[in-house]
Amino acid sequence: MTRQSTLPMRVLLVALVSCTTNPPLPTVSSTAALSSLTVADSTPPADGATLTKVSASLDNSGYLELGAVTFTATSGGFVPLATDSAGTPVPTASLKVGVDSATQSATALLQSPSIPGPATVSASAGQAILQRTITFGTAYPDTILLVPSSLILLSDTAHVDSTSDSVRLTIAGQLVRTLGHVSRGQFVTLADADTMGVSRGLFDNATPSDSLGNFVVHYIDTSATYRGRVAISAQLMTPSKTAHGYLTIQVTP
Repeated sequence: MTRQSTLPMRVLLVALVSCTTNPPLPTVSSTAALSSLTVADSTPPADGATLTKVSASLDNSGYLELGAVTFTATSGGFVPLATDSAGTPVPTASLKVGVDSATQSATALLQSPSIPGPATVSASAGQAILQRTITFGTAYPDTILLVPSSLILLSDTAHVDSTSDSVRLTIAGQLVRTLGHVSRGQFVTLADADTMGVSRGLFDNATPSDSLGNFVVHYIDTSATYRGRVAISAQLMTPSKTAHGYLTIQVTP
């Protein structure tokens, strides 16, 4: 009796197992194309916090459910796939986002950097890539804080300037945003007025705002004879509004 070989059957079983285990992960086809790349704001503020929506659409619907789009930017970072131990989103230079089959698009959030300037935003899927250029603009303040070295000015030898009988006051200011922080290098406009609306002094040695929005300015009472309240105001005009700050001091003998 001739013994039949079972080798072909074993080879067939091995082939079947190899074909039914560990299937390759689906990706966007190399022939898939991106139809559009949109950025919600082309001039977001460089405040280190603002999030701008970036969306990419695919025109090859056969791969939408299985596909993904990779977003990159030359400035700023995408959130929020990675989080730190406190749960705060950590920006990343490159972010891969799955495509929503319902909208045929992928969306990411681009977090602004702290320094103004242009940036190239890119979206890629398979061999397709689209790019847009945006500009992170100056981050302006919402309000101005003014803190004087004293609320009472004395016209004695400890406070005199080069002008006889003048009073010198140091004012520490800060430009403040509701979201993020302001761009450095900004100057405020200052004014003073007594109870009759008349200016009684001048400002000098004003410094530009630093990376935290802080600045310093000196106020000199040059009226020599005036005694009473002086209102000091600061303002900084922005493209959309004007930020203000106020304080009142008392000039006494």
